[in-house]
Amino acid sequence: MLIDKLDQFFFHQEAKPSAALAVFCGLSIAFLTVFLPPFAYTQTETATQLRQQLKVLEKATSTEKADLLNRLSQELYNYYPDSTRHYAFAALSLSKSIGYQIGIIDAYRNLGGFYNRVSKYDSARFYLDMGLLVNKDVDYPKGQANLLSTKARTFEDLGYYSSSVEYYLRALRIKEENELTSELPSTLNNLGLLASVIGENERALAFFQRALQIREQLGQTENLESLLTNIALVYKGQKKYDEASKLLENLKEAAEKSNNNYLLSIVHHNLGQIAIAEEDFPASIEHFKVSLELDREMEDYEGISADLVGLARAHLGMSNTNQAFPYLQEALYIAESNDIRLRQGEIHELISQVYELRNEGMQALHHYKLFKEFYVSAFNSDSLRVRKDLEERYKLEREEADFMQQQRERELARNNETARVVRNGIIALLIMMTLALAVSVRSVKIHRKARLQVTKQKDELERLYQETTAQKEKIETIAKNLEEVNKTKDKLFSIVSHDLRSPINSLNSLMQYTLDENLSQDEFLQVSHKLKHEVEHVHFTLLNLLQWAKTQMKGITTEPSEIQINDLITDNLDLYRPIAQSKLIHIDNQIPPQTTCWADKDQINLVIRNLLNNALKFTHKGGKVTIIREEDAPNSWRFSVKDTGIGMDTDTLQKLFKPNFQNKRYGTAGEKGTGLGLILVKDFLEKNRGELSVESKLGVGSTFSFTLPKRK
Repeated sequence: MLIDKLDQFFFHQEAKPSAALAVFCGLSIAFLTVFLPPFAYTQTETATQLRQQLKVLEKATSTEKADLLNRLSQELYNYYPDSTRHYAFAALSLSKSIGYQIGIIDAYRNLGGFYNRVSKYDSARFYLDMGLLVNKDVDYPKGQANLLSTKARTFEDLGYYSSSVEYYLRALRIKEENELTSELPSTLNNLGLLASVIGENERALAFFQRALQIREQLGQTENLESLLTNIALVYKGQKKYDEASKLLENLKEAAEKSNNNYLLSIVHHNLGQIAIAEEDFPASIEHFKVSLELDREMEDYEGISADLVGLARAHLGMSNTNQAFPYLQEALYIAESNDIRLRQGEIHELISQVYELRNEGMQALHHYKLFKEFYVSAFNSDSLRVRKDLEERYKLEREEADFMQQQRERELARNNETARVVRNGIIALLIMMTLALAVSVRSVKIHRKARLQVTKQKDELERLYQETTAQKEKIETIAKNLEEVNKTKDKLFSIVSHDLRSPINSLNSLMQYTLDENLSQDEFLQVSHKLKHEVEHVHFTLLNLLQWAKTQMKGITTEPSEIQINDLITDNLDLYRPIAQSKLIHIDNQIPPQTTCWADKDQINLVIRNLLNNALKFTHKGGKVTIIREEDAPNSWRFSVKDTGIGMDTDTLQKLFKPNFQNKRYGTAGEKGTGLGLILVKDFLEKNRGELSVESKLGVGSTFSFTLPKRK
């Protein structure tokens, strides 16, 4: 399992070099040179071979197929995590259907590993505990040790280091007692990582060295990139940048050959950090850009935020605050959207430094306060983590005692069972010989009756299978739709909370500023204009959110009546005139007076407000917005809002009405939005028997047109 890229939290203590370490460095580089290039081929080749074997057994239901599915699930862990989950569930389903306990245990272990990989730790612990529960009734030491190792990694990621060490040592003991020598290096590697986390670098190197020696003795070449990456990062933590860079460069070549984007991203990220430490900022930027591109492809938001912060640090190292600031803004947005709290505190500290370099004291102070809040929160989280770690240790000790008691009871039961089987075997043999004659006489009649019964049951089972399959497909479809709706809801409220938080914080800061400072009349007037702008932004966002929520709950009704469309446009022009004046945008309303439509007044008012808001938002200073009316059909009008703004490309147009709130754009003056406006516009127009269409050209402008009926 590869090390996480946030290694700056792991390797923070510098160890003094020793003779043993020098020997170990040479051994690591020798192994890298000899064994790593073939590994790049082996991983891909192994997965290909497993798929080919699986294809041969496509229609089979055997333990061999279950083992292949589990092996393929494990093989793809660092390459295609979603495939890991897919094959693990397939192995679990097959193993349950044939009563294959070992296959069930391995499948639960792979599922626990997958959910740990995607940071869903409650799900990971659930599947791992299920595997351990099944393992109680099976003599399968390797499966038990693997479950314990994966559970240890889960506790490590949660910060329960004491419990994690105990689980790793327990797994190591099981492997040693059962002579599972080939399984020892992975556990030793993980113990080395954990020792590095808690600052015991010498102990970490000892674990890595033992793992490497075992691999050398067994001639193992697989998964060396994990061990060598960890060694390189220990070097980096000790500021031995030459040794670390040499190992990482060789790992980069191997990762490129094997298309291991996960490893390649880690290598480039750490090379970028080394370049920053050596003040080679241009080289650092190049490495972080490569890592960022790979993490975007894998949708690894933790990695993306780390890469963006790295780019910002490199530009700050060259005093390029204007280039560093956009990276920090994007990193903050991703960290807030994905609740990466440690990253948020780090970003606020860097933003504070940027504002301080720009001599913007108020903003610098604001972000420094946010950084301190996250620092306090992290301290409190550490206290809570220590308490939970103690609770887990107590639980683990109870589990260990129960496990030993179960082992003793199982051994006693096994001895009793052996004696009982021998005794009962003799009795059963005599009884079977007595009954053999009677059974043979009745066998013909029973066989005939059983065949008829089996045929009937087979038909019934086939019918039940068809019904069950249909119900399962229906349930899966409903579950998928619910999952998409829930994702959309979560993403929306994450973004809305972000967009509301900033103006509300600004309001609070401005109000506090007015209370703390003795302002002149002109200064107070400037502050009041800013307050008014922030209040209007919050009001507009809340209005869109409430309207969207009502549509999602099916609680909104359309009550059409005859309305004067020009009155609605005039009211909204009055509302947005200050914004237009501030951006020197000319608005040309060409709608003739007394133009009537048959529609719901409130809904069409929201339509006009959103279209005008978007036109002003995306139009440059000094631009123009034109509102026109045309006759679309004998009984309908076509209204158009045309701007000379930034326009959109084809890809943006295709995503315009889809609820993908992560791809929102900022206005020409940095205006924000939730992305709900156009979705509401389209929905309300359809409820009023109208249609919405868009024409746009990048850099030229956009035209949003909609139709409404003239009369009932």
